[in-house]
Amino acid sequence: MRLREPDQRGQALRGPARRRPARRRPRPEGDRLTVAVTDDGRGGATVGHGSGLVGLRQRVTSVDGDLHVRSPAGQGTTVTISLPMRPRRTR
Repeated sequence: MRLREPDQRGQALRGPARRRPARRRPRPEGDRLTVAVTDDGRGGATVGHGSGLVGLRQRVTSVDGDLHVRSPAGQGTTVTISLPMRPRRTR
């Protein structure tokens, strides 16, 4: 599965990049691909109340993925997305 703009990768990277460079850590874990995007901003991000993270979570869960946000106030934000890796299907 390829992540394309404005899907998961683009939205997770654009938000932190507007403020400060984001650090990305993709890694395969068994039959899943996990990508963590971290910035060193203000923190306090939540999934809800009109944030772009709501739409991101909807897209991630639509392909059986998981999205977790860790964003303590004053300590930056880490968005972790875990997606199933499936064999490529041919037509």
